[in-house]
Amino acid sequence: MKSGQVDRRDVLLALTGSVWGLAHCARAPEHDAYARIPDVELMDQNGRAVRLRSDVFSRGTFMLHLAFTTCTGSCPSAAQNLAKVRALLTADEASAIRTVTITTEPARDTPHRMREWLEKFYTGPGWTLLTGAVRDVADAVAAITGDSLRTGQHTPFLLMGARGRQVRSSTFDHPQLLVKLARRLNSGAPEEGETT
Repeated sequence: MKSGQVDRRDVLLALTGSVWGLAHCARAPEHDAYARIPDVELMDQNGRAVRLRSDVFSRGTFMLHLAFTTCTGSCPSAAQNLAKVRALLTADEASAIRTVTITTEPARDTPHRMREWLEKFYTGPGWTLLTGAVRDVADAVAAITGDSLRTGQHTPFLLMGARGRQVRSSTFDHPQLLVKLARRLNSGAPEEGETT
């Protein structure tokens, strides 16, 4: 596949995930919603320690995806799309809704390298890039995706969550759709037909 091209399987997965995400917003009690997420210590693009469950999953609204800095396929397109999402948020929303990227090449992607990669697409606040020990990143990826860490590989999924609710979508979904989902999660408004 040529650089910049997207595999048709990725597009099909993205479309399937988007339909599923709109139709199903999973809710679990807040106290155990993220119990399966390990509280591993990772490192952000500024070298600060970040606990996955307590600092990412249990604090506010997040949009989380996987990427790696040497990716020439879907990662740059996904980052550009998520930067468009961030640009559509109001200032208050942008401070409440965080974008989180976890590398799938933790041995190569240092905090400095990840910061330089992000600066190609976005320079504002509210976007955290995470790397760490290979074992810790592998545990995180397995808990989030149900799949093992395959260095330099991933699917274009986007996990959005807040207060125990989760929506699986795609990094290739239209920015306005992703903003709508993020706003809904952030507001705590129930989905149609959902009981609280």
